[in-house]
Amino acid sequence: MKKLLIAGIDPGTTLGYALLDLKGNAVKIKSSKQLDMSSLILEMIKEGKVVVIGTDRKKAPRFVDKLSSKIGARLIKPEEDLSVEQKRELTKGEEFGNEHEKDALASAIYAFKRIRSLLIKVDFYLKEHDKENIKNEVEEIVLKDYKVNISEAIAMVEQPEKQEEKKKKRIKTGRTKEEEYYEEEKEKLKDVREVERRLEMLKADMAKIVRKKMKKVIKIKDRKIDMLIRKIREQEEKLKEMEKNLEKMIGLMKKAEENIILRKIKNLSSEEIEKYDLGKIIYVEDPNIFSEKSTGKIRENVEIIISKKEMSNKVREKFKVIFINANKLNAYEENGIILINKEKLEKEKKKVDILKKVIDEYRETR
Repeated sequence: MKKLLIAGIDPGTTLGYALLDLKGNAVKIKSSKQLDMSSLILEMIKEGKVVVIGTDRKKAPRFVDKLSSKIGARLIKPEEDLSVEQKRELTKGEEFGNEHEKDALASAIYAFKRIRSLLIKVDFYLKEHDKENIKNEVEEIVLKDYKVNISEAIAMVEQPEKQEEKKKKRIKTGRTKEEEYYEEEKEKLKDVREVERRLEMLKADMAKIVRKKMKKVIKIKDRKIDMLIRKIREQEEKLKEMEKNLEKMIGLMKKAEENIILRKIKNLSSEEIEKYDLGKIIYVEDPNIFSEKSTGKIRENVEIIISKKEMSNKVREKFKVIFINANKLNAYEENGIILINKEKLEKEKKKVDILKKVIDEYRETR
């Protein structure tokens, strides 16, 4: 059977939680901005079964109230909000990472102190009646429902079907426990043997039904938990991918101050050129592949072509553009986006302009 736990919850943008065992020892203390109710429940399930939830507020936060209802745990809250000094005293000597974890731990310890006397009574009673083998089940029942006493809890563990039958009768008749007991005794006096026989049959039938239903419930819950875990893992993977892409985008934005950002074009064919709105500067993977249809658009829009592949003289003459080798610019590529340093580009452009000027002057002198 799973370990029974006490949870302290500090809800908010950063959610903190602390888990204690029934001896008051810390099992887990954690805080995160990524925790919602479903992921919190899954994390708690991994450690054990939470039967008591503590809060440091007189009026329990909606999140805590809803969580206790959802998992069927008893909610313990103080008569007044716990002060900073009270929380400091409760967590004295304990280890925690931040204020959220501190408040969660204080809530859990406060709840533990409130139920400690009940746990001592349960322990003493079970030892006295030689029932220590069902300690976990009895503790769970009395901690979850303060209206159930220890002897009733033992009976519910040892004869669950009998207690359920009594409960149903009480609901139908609206009688008190004392009145119900009196009526049952009267019935037994009429025909003790018949009652005992029927009870034994009912006990056997109910035990079978309970076992079948429990198996079905456990299977359904296991499937739901597995499905939730898979969904959470899928969401975590998507979130990680989004975070990576965001980091890349932020990195590109920072680099945009010093660099020109260009999209990589495969070649100068009309099929490729027609896909994009061309700027004055373009980066081409292979500038020597072109078509006549693309000539006009390139001449009208493009002034500089950058590529790692050397452009042939024929292509240069055809398009009348400045060609700059990308290797001289230390071009940086990421996910099909090219970054060109503005300063280096300007220097290379000046070199090309000077060379062109020299060539033109030479031609004029001939």
